[in-house]
Amino acid sequence: MSSQQLQPIIILECNILPYKQLNVSGVNDRYIINTGMGDSLGMNKYGVLSILMVLSSVLMFFILRGPNADLPLIIIILGSLSLFGIIFAVISKRWLSGIIGVLTNGVVLVFAYFLLLGYGIAG
Repeated sequence: MSSQQLQPIIILECNILPYKQLNVSGVNDRYIINTGMGDSLGMNKYGVLSILMVLSSVLMFFILRGPNADLPLIIIILGSLSLFGIIFAVISKRWLSGIIGVLTNGVVLVFAYFLLLGYGIAG
């Protein structure tokens, strides 16, 4: 029996991408990746992008903070990322990702507004 006749199929479970066939270079085995994240959690790619906007906003805040921080730059970055996150949440057309995305990005937007208010008061 040659290796061309026998092609074992290995089924892997992961929660990243929809069903795909993946041919690994140099290996004749066929892998089928079974994922079930999308519909069960009510998230699509825009919902995930909305959550990623929140996470990137928090990450950018912790990267750019400090005593010599450029506050207008932080306000612009946080505001724009949260606005993009709200837009992604609205166009996701899923209830769960829409509610979570709008609420979490709204919190970031309110935080950016308070930074702008404090920056204006401080002069």
